Amino acid sequence: TDHRGRLWIASTVRPAEEEEVASVVGQYQSLNTGGIQEGYCLPRGYPTASLLGCVDLVECIEGQVLREGAGEGEEATESEFGFVCRNPCRLAAPARVSGQHKI
Repeated sequence: TDHRGRLWIASTVRPAEEEEVASVVGQYQSLNTGGIQEGYCLPRGYPTASLLGCVDLVECIEGQVLREGAGEGEEATESEFGFVCRNPCRLAAPARVSGQHKI
């Protein structure tokens, strides 16, 4: 993508299944030898069809380049491309959204 700048993050309409949540939690635990980082809390719920927050998209890099440069304990994308993002901001109260918005 040529897009750089603010990227809004929204959840899907479909509720997360327990197996999906367990898989993602497992990924985070495997990246951190002590489990979830100290001070980090897992969400109590997963809102659907909601605007959750935003990040600043600063670069889009080929996945192979990201995989080669990933250090031990760093998450490397399995995708063809990966986004480099900065300045994450979570909305205090998720806002309901609808539609098929994409970059």
